[in-house]
Amino acid sequence: MGIHDRDYMRRGRKPKGAVKQVQENLSHANHWQTWAAVVVIILVIIAAVWPRKRSPYYEASDPFADVWSEYEVLDPVDVNEARLEELLRVPAIDEEIARGILDKRPFTAIDDLLDVRGIGKVNLSIIRQHIYIDTD
Repeated sequence: MGIHDRDYMRRGRKPKGAVKQVQENLSHANHWQTWAAVVVIILVIIAAVWPRKRSPYYEASDPFADVWSEYEVLDPVDVNEARLEELLRVPAIDEEIARGILDKRPFTAIDDLLDVRGIGKVNLSIIRQHIYIDTD
């Protein structure tokens, strides 16, 4: 019987193996750290998804305004009458989109351009300023 075993017997406790004792001590010591980490993770997730209050001076603007400002279209382009070269001058329209527009004509409304492959809501918001549809 070792010294440590005698110490346990004097205190009236059952002797435990050294490995089991170390595991218990570690589990008790790290228990609060585990819960603290869980709480921190939950708070970070809540902060990420919590709706933010917008400033009263907030103005929604085109997120790509600085990117497309280098393109200059002198006159708005009639989508149903424009040639390929004219469509290519419109910001956010590349050759693939321009050919898609030519294939899907005639359009009755600007929102019909969403049917063209490559034009989504963001592209349409950029293109909308530079095109029109003549209903005559």
